[in-house]
Amino acid sequence: AVDRGNRAIATVLHALCIVFLPALFQVICTGGFIWYFCGPLYAFALFIASVVYAMFSIKYTEYRTPFRIAMNKADMEAGNLATDSLLNYETVKFFANEKYETERYDEKLANFEEQALKTDRTLALLNMGQLAILGACLLVNLAMAAGVIDFGQNSIANGKLTIGEFVMIASYFQQIQRPLFFLGSTYRDLIQAKTDFETMWRLMEQNPELEEGAKTLLVEKELDVKFKDVRFAYGNGNMILNGVNFGIAPGERVAIVGGSGAGKSTLAKLLFRFYDPLEGSVEVNGEDIRNFNLKSFREKIGVVPQDCVLFNDTIYNNIRYGNLNATENQIIEAAKVADLHRSVAEMKQGYQTVVGERGVKLSGGEKQRLAIARCFLKDPKIVIYDEATSSLDSVTEQRILESLDKATKNKSLLVIAHRLSTIVKSDKIIVLKDGKVAEIGSHFDLFVLNNHYRKMWDIQSNQKDSMKKDLDKTKCRKSIERSLEKRGCCAKC
Repeated sequence: AVDRGNRAIATVLHALCIVFLPALFQVICTGGFIWYFCGPLYAFALFIASVVYAMFSIKYTEYRTPFRIAMNKADMEAGNLATDSLLNYETVKFFANEKYETERYDEKLANFEEQALKTDRTLALLNMGQLAILGACLLVNLAMAAGVIDFGQNSIANGKLTIGEFVMIASYFQQIQRPLFFLGSTYRDLIQAKTDFETMWRLMEQNPELEEGAKTLLVEKELDVKFKDVRFAYGNGNMILNGVNFGIAPGERVAIVGGSGAGKSTLAKLLFRFYDPLEGSVEVNGEDIRNFNLKSFREKIGVVPQDCVLFNDTIYNNIRYGNLNATENQIIEAAKVADLHRSVAEMKQGYQTVVGERGVKLSGGEKQRLAIARCFLKDPKIVIYDEATSSLDSVTEQRILESLDKATKNKSLLVIAHRLSTIVKSDKIIVLKDGKVAEIGSHFDLFVLNNHYRKMWDIQSNQKDSMKKDLDKTKCRKSIERSLEKRGCCAKC
């Protein structure tokens, strides 16, 4: 839509300045010459033909406009489907649905071709009609000049026009066809450009969902965060958060736990102000965050997301994205703090290694450490850690957590956790249930309380114990099988 809108602007400028104004000037001058040399009746005939030509072009172009809109829509749908399929190529291959995606794309292309044919067909009819009007105008004027049609005008038949003037009329009317055709095609192009431009204009007219405040959050201040009676729902859906109250003191480490859909990640999005609460407020140093301008506020918050999205650029530039003014030494130091420097040093091109689209050339652990390095380089006052190790193995997870501890020293930390073993050392653990704070306290306090947190802990501990027992059984069975094989017996014996 934006590309077509940009092309529409260029079309309008070209049509008005290069085509329309010179063509209009040529039509007026030609009409004046015909009036002067051949009489007003010929000029009047030219004027009538021009009006009919213009009216036909306008009306038929309006008729064509819906076809153009339908073609643009079909083109956009085909492009969106192709982009979506390419972005999710792994899912397509996981389920071997290449044929299905190809068929879907073929359907969209077939619809686009159908709409494009309708557009081209109506364009051909428009051009035929325009040429028919100009041809009829030329025929009438030549008949008048020869005296076949007599309205008392100057003609060869009454001796008031010479053969040379007859040829001049034919030449002028043939000459006028091109600028008139340009005027018609220019109007058509302007209408098409208007159609293309309207979509882009609607995008530009979209008001931001978040209104920025006027205050600037000062850099030197520590941040004291409070959620006060926060209620939130996505769109018209069910209430995700229903009266949440808690605080994060400067330098405090707070963990958020709860079941799926409890609102853990939603709290992080509200703190970073991706959304505003429906009711209640999120306050920093006693001030509603809606009163701060977004840039100054978001500069103080760093995020290590669950899925670290990287640019198809070098490791160096991906880390540098956290602070575009950082020096090379600062970038390397950030990588060392995140325990990434050693891995990068072993790569052939080091920090100039290109990570590939969305970081496909890096392992999950390397991507998470890069995200931590980027966050450390930003040097925020608060760090949000959104279940960033949930998809990693235990060894990698432990190394990531150690890197995070170093990177967030003396900073406020909000950890959204799935594995409770990773947040045992937190100063405060908040248990969310049904959109509300069900429990709050340290690991020891909640463990002794023997309620929601304890149940979650026991479930995860039992899962670990069960896995350990299964592993021990497997090891024991394999040991017995090896012992029997040495004695010349089989396992069935």
